[in-house]
Amino acid sequence: MKACVATVDSAHARLFTYDDTGEEGATLGGERTFESPGRTEHGMFTDHQGMKPGIVGTAGHPGASHRGGHGSVDDHRTGYLAALDARFAKQVVEELTTWVRDQATSNIIIVASPKMLGTLRAHMGPLARAGASITEVDENMNNLSVSQIQEKLARLEIVRPRMRPAMAHGTGASTR
Repeated sequence: MKACVATVDSAHARLFTYDDTGEEGATLGGERTFESPGRTEHGMFTDHQGMKPGIVGTAGHPGASHRGGHGSVDDHRTGYLAALDARFAKQVVEELTTWVRDQATSNIIIVASPKMLGTLRAHMGPLARAGASITEVDENMNNLSVSQIQEKLARLEIVRPRMRPAMAHGTGASTR
C-alpha cells in the first residue's frame, strides 16, 4: 500500500509518504512540513489544556490566574483562533488533494487531535471529490519522530511496522 500520512495540529502539518511495496519493507519518509502563519507568528502553537485560547487573566496574560480564580472569555480571540484553524485546515486539505492528484494512490491517513480533525472534516470535500480513501486517527502525533509515528500507526493496524535492519537484509539471528 502507498499512502500519504498527515500529522496535523493547529500550528503545524507534516506530510509523509508511506510505502510498503519496496524491498526495504514498510517505510514512512519524505517528510514535508508547513505551518499556520497566524499561529506561529504569535506563539500560539497548539491548543493544549493549560492555555485555553480566549481565557484572559491577570494583566491580560492568557491562562494567568485571575482574582478569585476566575477568568473571562475573550470571544473575539476565540473566534480569531477558530478562523486561523479553519484557514490552516483548508490549506492542509488543498495540499492533500494535490498529493492525491499527483501520486499513483489515493490513500490518505490523517492523524490529528479531535478538535483539529473536526476542523479538517469541514474542508474535506475536495479530497472526497478527488477519490481519496481517508483513514482518520484522533491523536496528536506531531511531536513524535517518524519511527514513533509509524510504530503507533502499526499498533493501530493502519500501517505495517518498520522492518528492523537485520530483518530487512535477511541477516537475522539463526536458531539451532
